[in-house]
Amino acid sequence: MHVKGQELPLHEIRGMKGHGLAYATSNRGACHLQVETDDLFEEQLCPEIGIDEKAFPRKLRDKLYAGREKVKLNKIVGDLFALFDSLVVCKWTVYPCGGTKVTTLKEVIAAATGWDVTIDELMKTGERIFNLCRAFNVREGIRRADDTLPKRFTEPLPEGPYKGETFSEQVLGEMLDHYYELRGWSRETGIPERKKLEELELAHVANELENL
Repeated sequence: MHVKGQELPLHEIRGMKGHGLAYATSNRGACHLQVETDDLFEEQLCPEIGIDEKAFPRKLRDKLYAGREKVKLNKIVGDLFALFDSLVVCKWTVYPCGGTKVTTLKEVIAAATGWDVTIDELMKTGERIFNLCRAFNVREGIRRADDTLPKRFTEPLPEGPYKGETFSEQVLGEMLDHYYELRGWSRETGIPERKKLEELELAHVANELENL
C-alpha cells in the first residue's frame, strides 16, 4: 500500500478524491504534507491565491469526484505548500490551519528580506519549485505510469459514511488528464513541457529533459 515507495498515511482516499490525486502525483510519494486539500481547503476561502467560492462551491464534498474544481484546488495547494517548505514555515501555522493569512506571510517576507514581492510572485515561486522537483523525478525515470494508487482502492468501502465508494482507475485517469493540463505537463507522459518550464524560467531544465 504505497505510492512511489512511500507508504500511505491515515486518510481514506476513496472518500477523499482530492487526497487520492495528491498521493498519486506527489513528488515524494503518498505524503499528506506535500498537498492536502479535502479536509482543509474545500470549506475555506483564499481568493488571493485563486481559492474562492465561485471556483470551489462548498456543496462539492468528498464523497464524489467533484470535477475540475477539485483538481484545480490540488494544483494551487501544491504550489502553496512548496512555497511554505522553501520558507521553512510550518504548514499548521499558516492559513487555513493556524490562521496566519497568506497576505501576512508576504509582509513577513518583505520585513525580513526587503523584497517587495507580490502574492502572485510567491505562488509562481512555489510552482517553480514543484516543477523542478517533478523534473528531477522525470530524470530519474518517473512517468505518468508511476502516478498511480494501490489497487485496493478500486474495491468498495465496506462500511462508514462513504460506504460503497471506490477510487476507480477511470476516475484517476480523468483527474490526471486535467491535472497535467493545469500543470503544463504532457498528458501522455507526465513530463513538464518546455513552454511551462520556460514560463517558470527553467529553460535549462527543459534542455536537460529533452536530452534524456
